[in-house]
Amino acid sequence: MRDRFRISVTGPAIAVALGLIVYAANYAVVMALVAGVCVFILGWCLPRIMPWALAGVVALGLVFAPLVPGLLPNPFEKGPHLRWLNPSSAQRIIIWNNAVVHIKEKPVLGAGFDATRALYGKKDRVVYKFPDEIAGQPWGPTMYEPIPLHPHNAVLQVWLELGAVGAAIILVLLLAVIRALDRTIEDRVRRAAALGALTTWLVVASISFGIWQSWWLASIFLTGTFMVIVLVPDGEDQPDIEETGGPKGPEPTRYGDWENKGRAIDF
Repeated sequence: MRDRFRISVTGPAIAVALGLIVYAANYAVVMALVAGVCVFILGWCLPRIMPWALAGVVALGLVFAPLVPGLLPNPFEKGPHLRWLNPSSAQRIIIWNNAVVHIKEKPVLGAGFDATRALYGKKDRVVYKFPDEIAGQPWGPTMYEPIPLHPHNAVLQVWLELGAVGAAIILVLLLAVIRALDRTIEDRVRRAAALGALTTWLVVASISFGIWQSWWLASIFLTGTFMVIVLVPDGEDQPDIEETGGPKGPEPTRYGDWENKGRAIDF
């Protein structure tokens, strides 16, 4: 952004974006922003190490994702561990643990592409009663499906629907993206920005949306396209390519053709 636009444009744009994030009071977006900024700073300060570190975190997260929900606090049990939970996060923990139950049933190939939508319906809704106070907010009985449409976690959804095979495919794709960002972007700041943008997507995908939602995928593609357009250097930044063995002076036949005794020979 610093290279493409003036500060009079980027300053207000960034301020408006931050204002919308704060106004929305969405913890998932705030967490994604903080994670993206941290990766950007580390990528700027440690340009050679950060791509490898991010790849390692992504690999560990994908491989051990089904074990993570069991390590989180139980929102049904009273105690100080509930102070950092809000109603939305407590609900997600329940959904993630229910997703793990189905993952264990078919861990290799999964239940089938987009099968999560068919697991439960309105008749399967359960009444959940959490402790009276979660993060200082009253929380009475609520009714919803054990997994409403999707697990609200892209990694767990891949494991549930496509099993270990699908998780391996997604892991290879993500590692390929990180490798491409590391090898094709030479500028330190631009590489750090790309890794930070990827991190924000990974965080939001891991705690909020279903992986196959079309509007969510479209937002990812639009953001990725914008990032590529911004990060690709301007034409004047590219060194001129010198021609070897071509004719001297201005010549219209320079596109794979050669001049031989006044004739243009196309190979």
